[in-house]
Formats: sequence, structure tokens, C-alpha cells
Amino acid sequence: MSQDKSKTVEVTIDENKVNIVIRKPNNVLISQAQRVGAKAWTDCVRDGIMTKKELEKFMKDQGIWDDGKDQEQKKLVEEISSLEKKLFIGSRGHGKLKASEGKEIAIQMRIKRAELRDLIAEKLSLEQNTAEAISDNVRFDFLVATCTFYENGQKVYSSLDDYQSRSDGEPAFTAASTLAGMLYSVD
Repeated sequence: MSQDKSKTVEVTIDENKVNIVIRKPNNVLISQAQRVGAKAWTDCVRDGIMTKKELEKFMKDQGIWDDGKDQEQKKLVEEISSLEKKLFIGSRGHGKLKASEGKEIAIQMRIKRAELRDLIAEKLSLEQNTAEAISDNVRFDFLVATCTFYENGQKVYSSLDDYQSRSDGEPAFTAASTLAGMLYSVD
């Protein structure tokens, strides 16, 4: 198997170092994960858990988020994008920036990103409890549970429930972060 299709990592299980193999999911597994996620979304809605759309309305009704904050968010995103372009292209568009100019732009970007993070923090904390977020988490958990193997080919997790019941351990965390890196190109 090529390196981009699987990754072997060392973890500690019951005080023993073991290698586990995380395999990149194929289309069949991805399709199954989407079905598991869709079922979780349906169950959430049936149980009265808000969708993102309902949460937006709730936040506006409660004064948590309003059109002014929407505009402020859009403005900050545009300012950050403009600063990124300025840093990449140069202030004059004719070549490299001076180090001091680049440093100043980078500092401005950092300040704007912090402002954006602070602005949307409460909104994001509420969004993680929506039907969509829960569905996405269940979908990803399913992929981790079905794509994690011991070196001998035996599955580490017998089911999604098994993975979720043991998801706070090092093997689960390592498998999830490794799979996320493989799927989304993140470290």
C-alpha cells in the first residue's frame, strides 16, 4: 500500500507500545459514513436539537448575534484577505517588501485574526451543538472506527459505539488526528 493510502503510528495501549495502521477510507466507506452522519442529523432534529439555521434565528432573537456583528465579521475577513494579498504581492505590486513592511503587515494580520476569533467565539461555541456539527462528528468518528487497524489487520474498534466509548484514550486521539491529516491535509 502506498504511503498516502495508509499511515502507521505508535501508540500506548495498556502500558504497551503498539503500532496501529490508519487507512485512508475508500469511496464505499465514505458513502457509509455519509449515511451514518445523515441518520445522526435526522435523529438530532427528531430530538429537538437545533439546526444551524434555527440557531442563527435563536441567536438573533436572543441578541447574541445581529446584523452588525455579521457586517463586522465580513469586514474583518475582507481586511485579513487584503493584508494577505498585500503581504504576498507586495505593497507596491512591484516585488518584494522590505522586511519591516512585511513584519508590520504580519502584525496587523495577527491583530485582525484575534479580533475575528474573539468576535465569533461565542457563535462557534454554540454552533458545535447543532445537528450539523453533531452529524459531522459522528461521520468522522465512523471513519476513524472503520479505518483503524492493528498491524496484523485486525480492527482496533469493533464498532462506532466501541470507538466512541474509548475515544478519550491515546489510540483514539492519535488515530483521529492521523486520519484528519490524511483527509484534510492538516497537522
